[in-house]
Amino acid sequence: MVKSLATSNFWEVALRMSDASPVYYRHLGDAVDIIDPETGEMQSAPLKIFQARYCTLYQQMPDSLRAKAREVPSFREWQAGRGQTGGSNG
Repeated sequence: MVKSLATSNFWEVALRMSDASPVYYRHLGDAVDIIDPETGEMQSAPLKIFQARYCTLYQQMPDSLRAKAREVPSFREWQAGRGQTGGSNG
């Protein structure tokens, strides 16, 4: 489990532990912003809740999840596919 995340303006990929679906996240202090790539909906969660629900460390993922994580486009690619630009991107 992740003990801490570096504060970042860049979006990274995490997988939900419940169903292995991908999300984009960025860590901001004691909170994490999370974007669902299917809906584009953004929400925030306290860091401890995020750490309990999402897998962020590629090295700690089982092989099946690693393969799924590799299939997820970068945040910029995802954003470009939605026709959006601007903001702090990873």
